[in-house]
Amino acid sequence: MNDARHNKDAEINSVIDPRNRKVKLYVGERDHIIMEHPVMGRNFTAIYDTIQSPKAIYDSGECDNREVYFKRSELATYGTKYYTKAIVEFDATRKEGYIVTAFHLMQQEKKDILLQLSHMKKKVVTLVSERIQMIDYDAINDILYIRFPSDRGMSYGTDGPVGIEIMKDMETEELTGIVVFYAKKKKEDRQTKIDAMGFGIDIGEILRGR
Repeated sequence: MNDARHNKDAEINSVIDPRNRKVKLYVGERDHIIMEHPVMGRNFTAIYDTIQSPKAIYDSGECDNREVYFKRSELATYGTKYYTKAIVEFDATRKEGYIVTAFHLMQQEKKDILLQLSHMKKKVVTLVSERIQMIDYDAINDILYIRFPSDRGMSYGTDGPVGIEIMKDMETEELTGIVVFYAKKKKEDRQTKIDAMGFGIDIGEILRGR
């Protein structure tokens, strides 16, 4: 990603949300979404639909000027089994914003997620100790992507602890990676949560020099 998003010529599309606010998509964020969440490359219509008529909108809790949009969009290629989740950053007036990222996820009860993670621990530690397939850090939005060897490019996100998404294969449900939001800004909090989940990943080491 780059600062092309600040150039008006880099705007691709815009929609109006239920609060009558204009939400734009820029080239940089589009490329980011396609690269980090490949299945969403075929689902920009679902992203727009989610912002125009969401099931819910709420403050991110991680950044004062960001809001999260959720919907089971019938326009998505993955159907209504999964939610489309879009994160929008607004300007100081809260009247206009741009799409930061978007992905699909299966909403789960927090208790079920914690139970699932407890069963994953031994497998996760083994997986991480063998090899991390790829690490990508989005410095503009402070998002760290860690992909495991099991990642075949078709994964969905499940809600982990606040600030962390657990990625799983759409067909096999196998763990494929994690996404860490505000990896630098809230590094200590994120590290504590990653340690508690048994991932054995040192965020500080990964981000050193990035």
